[in-house]
Amino acid sequence: MSRIFSAGQVLLTVFLFAAPAAATCTPDPTKSTIVLDGVERTFDDLVVHPGFINVVGTAAGVPDPRGEFTITLRNSSGDVCMGVQVTVDFSQAPDVRLSYRQIPNTTLSCDNSSVTRSTDSFGKVSFTVIGASNGWCGFCAGPHGSTNSVRICAGSPGVLLGHVTGVVFDLTGVVRGDGIDLLDYEVVRRDEGCYGLGFGYWARSDYNHDFMNSPLDESEFAKTVWGPADAGVGSRSGSFGSGYCKVAPSGPYCP
Repeated sequence: MSRIFSAGQVLLTVFLFAAPAAATCTPDPTKSTIVLDGVERTFDDLVVHPGFINVVGTAAGVPDPRGEFTITLRNSSGDVCMGVQVTVDFSQAPDVRLSYRQIPNTTLSCDNSSVTRSTDSFGKVSFTVIGASNGWCGFCAGPHGSTNSVRICAGSPGVLLGHVTGVVFDLTGVVRGDGIDLLDYEVVRRDEGCYGLGFGYWARSDYNHDFMNSPLDESEFAKTVWGPADAGVGSRSGSFGSGYCKVAPSGPYCP
């Protein structure tokens, strides 16, 4: 006797065989990708050509679109991994504080200074990380994030996909209140001065992505951060009054 399958049953069967389930899909950094500045790159490429992400604010509660980046998880065979958790770990960027307000379906961990989301049926997950810096806390003082201080991992147990450098739009939000203003511009200039005096590299204000703090960052800040905020969009309102995680952890969450 022949058996008749409905269209829904056939589609479900194809779908199940098309993408490995979360429990059986181990992400491979050489196959998984991240879209940075409009370019899709494998995570192992970040070792040779380091990348940047933006920690942004909001305008009237709408997250700054300049903060979005998308990750696609694939296993060693190139199959997409659906329903797998991806974590962005800021624990090694101690001058970055994550906002209590994050985009929907995001798990915030203040204890780990991290945000976590899950991949969809195409193995994709997009992040927009909302936060600020404590950039007004003393001239050239305090620990701060440097090159590749942000880790990205996926799965359980966690697989380290790679590292990126985190730039922050609202540089004074943690200690001076939400939003973009002239004090943020002053922090860009102060970080430039501290770099010139030999106090190290301040990733939070490297807006032109050259791993230095220089007048070029002031120009890029004016175009990327100040301009949109002055027009009432972008990161103008910071975290929109929601507050920030209080203490940065001492050790990394991602392996």
